[in-house]
Amino acid sequence: MRQTLAAFCTAVALTCAGLSVTPATASAAPAADPGPAAPPVQVRTYQFPGLGGGLSHYVDYNSVRDFVGWSELPNGLRHATLWRDSRVVDLAPRSIESYATAIAENGDISLWADFGQGLRHYRWRSGGLTRTTPPKTPAPPVPPVRPPGTVATNEHGDAVVRDAASQRLYLVRAGSSARTEVVVPGVAPATIKGVLLAEDRAVAVSVPGGTVDCEHDVAPPSRFFVWRAGKVSAVPVSDGLARSTTVVLRAWTPAGDLLLQSDYPCFDGQADSVALAVWDGTSTHDLGSAGVREIFVNAQGVVAVHDEADQAPARDRVEVWSHGSLTQVAGPFSDGRGFRLVALGAHGELVVQGSLLEVYRQGAWIPLSAPEGSASEFPDFASLDGHLVTAGAQWRSPDGILSSTDIAWELLSVVVSRTLPSLGASWTTTPTLISPSGRVVAGTATKPYPDDRVHAVVWIDGRITDVTVSAPVADVDEVTDAGDVLGRVGTHTGTVPSRPFRWHRGTLTYLDGPGVLAYNSLGGTVRSTSSGVAFVDPGGASHPITVPGHVVRPTAHFEVNDAGTVAFDVPGATVDCGERKAVATEVWTWHGGRAVRASTNHRLGAQQRVLSLNRRDDLLLAGTDPCAPVTDAPVLRIGLSDDTGVHLLGSEYAVDAGRDDLDDEGDALVVSSSLFANSPLVWAGGRETRLGLRSPFRGPRLGAGGQVVAEVFEVPSPPVWTAGTYVAMPSSGGVDSVATAVSRSGVIAGWRYTRVQLPNGSFEITQVTPTLFTLR
Repeated sequence: MRQTLAAFCTAVALTCAGLSVTPATASAAPAADPGPAAPPVQVRTYQFPGLGGGLSHYVDYNSVRDFVGWSELPNGLRHATLWRDSRVVDLAPRSIESYATAIAENGDISLWADFGQGLRHYRWRSGGLTRTTPPKTPAPPVPPVRPPGTVATNEHGDAVVRDAASQRLYLVRAGSSARTEVVVPGVAPATIKGVLLAEDRAVAVSVPGGTVDCEHDVAPPSRFFVWRAGKVSAVPVSDGLARSTTVVLRAWTPAGDLLLQSDYPCFDGQADSVALAVWDGTSTHDLGSAGVREIFVNAQGVVAVHDEADQAPARDRVEVWSHGSLTQVAGPFSDGRGFRLVALGAHGELVVQGSLLEVYRQGAWIPLSAPEGSASEFPDFASLDGHLVTAGAQWRSPDGILSSTDIAWELLSVVVSRTLPSLGASWTTTPTLISPSGRVVAGTATKPYPDDRVHAVVWIDGRITDVTVSAPVADVDEVTDAGDVLGRVGTHTGTVPSRPFRWHRGTLTYLDGPGVLAYNSLGGTVRSTSSGVAFVDPGGASHPITVPGHVVRPTAHFEVNDAGTVAFDVPGATVDCGERKAVATEVWTWHGGRAVRASTNHRLGAQQRVLSLNRRDDLLLAGTDPCAPVTDAPVLRIGLSDDTGVHLLGSEYAVDAGRDDLDDEGDALVVSSSLFANSPLVWAGGRETRLGLRSPFRGPRLGAGGQVVAEVFEVPSPPVWTAGTYVAMPSSGGVDSVATAVSRSGVIAGWRYTRVQLPNGSFEITQVTPTLFTLR
């Protein structure tokens, strides 16, 4: 029975690793809250050693952090390169020159290579190259036809035009010929010089005060106005800008703020710094008290500037404008005045570069030093792509050869994104499953003694519904983006749920009709019939499942996916074990009346069965040697069968098959009792990784790109495995958190709770709050 720690402890009224549970007191919670303090940021460093030459550079990576790009050979030629698990792989060793351009989630690599006949496109898969058609380059967008006299446009294609005769300004919407005049009372149209058009069709204009006197470096002050749907607002000039010779419009931000900056009309060249200010619709605020060297604006409208100090001992600093709030971010920078602001992230992360790189994230500066001995200096660039900071590192060898390679640092932490409502004040409600997009979450709600009820619940877009209102006990097994829930109910309190159901748009349908052997999320079932076994589609039509030369028996293990593919095992040849004989078993798939034997590997053993089947028809298989000594815990081998063959996972296992998982991307999670260790093993992106997760643990589940979440009983906030490392869950001030499921989109479902130590040394869990988290 799959249950979270809270539900399990409540239902059986026992302590689990010294824990007891008290339900939350509130039945609902607000849609969003800050949650506990941010956990420490995990930093993982990636290096990109070359192929003997001085240069290497990556261009793409996937969710399991396989990187591809190119490296130089000692002769100066470049070869396509894969960096995986600290290994460097020449993808086209016989090529004259080659370079990789992209890597897919399944590990397939796109590359160009010249084998003596010019560059051709290839796909690299599992060590082999296949000539392929290069991906089509999308045609550049056709620029919109701008109306005559256009002086400003926005990304929607709207335009501000100036009438040549009258000099009046008009707003013209994209796709329309109608014009709306932009009128600023008291301002002659001909005196308006600068014009900016925002995404919401607000128009900012500047009106110079007069001619600039360059000999004395003075100019009459300019005026600024914003026209929005016929209403005009004057934009005051800030104190910092008022000291400038002239002021000009710079840009609208994505958040709808207006940036203004100083200008140097008498200076023939590039100014070292500028004065900058932001107008928020009411007031104008200076950004940078002394002088701004670098300016960054992200897609969320956050503005970050490098504020240069006038003179020592003052230190340079960074100022951030975000949604109406101005924050001054002080160091520690590596060397006071010797840094540059080089990047601004989607969530306000800052990257500065001095003698080393530093990242400001969640209120703290994190130094990003290169691994010892690998680099002596960073060139004058760095980039920030989501969680990944990349910079080039340069150093000279003892013989004076200059080398340059990329170094990347991944910054990972889990933060609270949303609180989900509970079923009621007396219920402990915990999510256990999440759909691929993260939109739909399913779980259980437990009401303690004397009720002793466990209901299945679903959250769709944050709203909770009791799925099994009338059943005394229930659990959930699967949830889809469409909001369908598969699960099981029990007939009596305290029993293990065993009767399968499907909940679809508010209707509960039981799937345990006569002879049901397996079912999918659409209501299709595999059933035993008087003549054998059949697949009954969601419309009720029955299709016999047959295999030429074999008997399909109802006693076999069946799996069926939403495409109607059925996987099962059938008896095969007789195996002579010397003193006894055994019967081999083969795994077959059936779809639309056609049966195909699944790919196999003799090292799996002669007796094979299917554990999981995904929507791509990949199979997770278990095999045994029928001639091995009979034991209570048979030694199994696990294999993944996909379109590239059968991949053996791990060594030998005594497997608890009920905790294995295979997702629709072909990634697999094997939670098994190994002969040597008890820990999950993940297959993702064409490679396997043993997680080394401490036991006892419950309910490990697989997410995007091999992400894994699990409940570890001894750890208050067990970490999430992602990108080849563990990332801590939020934990602060007695409030801990547990992750129970992770979506393909990276949304993590789980719960927060207060952990209180009792006088007898055990712990009490109170205030269980269902929660969604994000990795960022």
